[in-house]
Amino acid sequence: MKKIKFYITPEQTTILKKIDSLTYLKDFEPNSIIKEGRIYKSTIHDGLIINKKGWKWKSKNLSGKCAVDYLVYVEHFSFMDALHLLFDCYLSGGEYA
Repeated sequence: MKKIKFYITPEQTTILKKIDSLTYLKDFEPNSIIKEGRIYKSTIHDGLIINKKGWKWKSKNLSGKCAVDYLVYVEHFSFMDALHLLFDCYLSGGEYA
């Protein structure tokens, strides 16, 4: 059975793009990061470092600021799938609702 996608408004998209990758990882994937000093390192992706300002994956020459960027470039989600996941996590009754 195919899941029906719902419409995400431009206003909701703006809110979702403000969620930083570290907040998302701490909230929903806490076992995928480990704190080392003032930064966090991925336990899954070698060389990926995360802090409150964004993430950087030196070996892949990739970086980003928000959770949407992380989901698209690191976890290979489509942009819309990333928005839907974050909507489910935060806007459907979460702290950003």
